[in-house]
Amino acid sequence: MKLQRAQYDADLAQRRYEEVDPSNRLVAATLEKRWNESLTALDELQKQYESHTASNHLINLSSRKNELLKLAEDFPRLWHAESTSAKDRKRIVRLLIKDITVKISDNRKNAVLYIRWQGGATEEMIIALPPKSADKWRYRCQKNTRS
Repeated sequence: MKLQRAQYDADLAQRRYEEVDPSNRLVAATLEKRWNESLTALDELQKQYESHTASNHLINLSSRKNELLKLAEDFPRLWHAESTSAKDRKRIVRLLIKDITVKISDNRKNAVLYIRWQGGATEEMIIALPPKSADKWRYRCQKNTRS
């Protein structure tokens, strides 16, 4: 995004320079200086981007297929390990799940979770909602049946 913004700034500076009246040399010189500065900034950002992409080249996942399958087999052990913190578990879940949509049922006792996984698979899960606190503490009235 920084690169796109720098490109936009350079294009804008060029248009401003080209639209200036040539007889107004002071304004033209200032606009040309700004154009040159924006081109220099753009060039610097392009070099940073190229060096970053060169150092962080993408790994071919097909060559590491066996490692990924082994990791998937060890997943339950990793999940239940004492060294895995709740924060790490949350990070793992965020990597696996793309989004979740929650729909409350009409009777307000169940919720339907529509889970969309990162691979594109979807899953539907129905869970029972906890009772409202007012319902927990409500006592049934007993009818007095004295005759």
